[in-house]
Amino acid sequence: YAKGWIEPRKLEGHTDYVCTLASGIDGTIFSGSRDHTVRVWNGADCTHIRTLEGPTSTVLSIAVGRDGTVYAAFDDDTIWVWSGEDGTHIRILFRHELEVLFDPFFFCEDTFAVGPNGKLYTASFFRGVLVRSTRDGALIQTLEGHTEDVIGLLVGLNGRVYSASRDSTIRVW
Repeated sequence: YAKGWIEPRKLEGHTDYVCTLASGIDGTIFSGSRDHTVRVWNGADCTHIRTLEGPTSTVLSIAVGRDGTVYAAFDDDTIWVWSGEDGTHIRILFRHELEVLFDPFFFCEDTFAVGPNGKLYTASFFRGVLVRSTRDGALIQTLEGHTEDVIGLLVGLNGRVYSASRDSTIRVW
């Protein structure tokens, strides 16, 4: 191993390949797999906490709200929402309502993000970022400025939104 690194820990439990990872603000790790599950791991000791089950389709992307709420996008065109506290399923939001970018020919993990104040940011085919309510998916605002599809999103700890595009730019909102 490289100097300063220790032998890596192995988190096992998924029954098919792992497609995406996310981290909660408390250090909890979330893994999404082709086995249709999101697994929740203790980031400190790497123990399995719980498994969140969704539809019978691949988990494409995971985002975690500052309150611990877990959002997972599946390849059946849905986003499932769970309580981060106990794993209780809260609701389902549908892709056709959100216009989020999940292109199987250009797989990108970070096509949605959760921001402060109950906002879900989704990448869009129409070269913008859609700002929606995490409660019901209602459109709050559209952030426009890219000249190509938005393919990546990040909400910084400062609450600013960063969008990456096929136009070779990153916008800071």
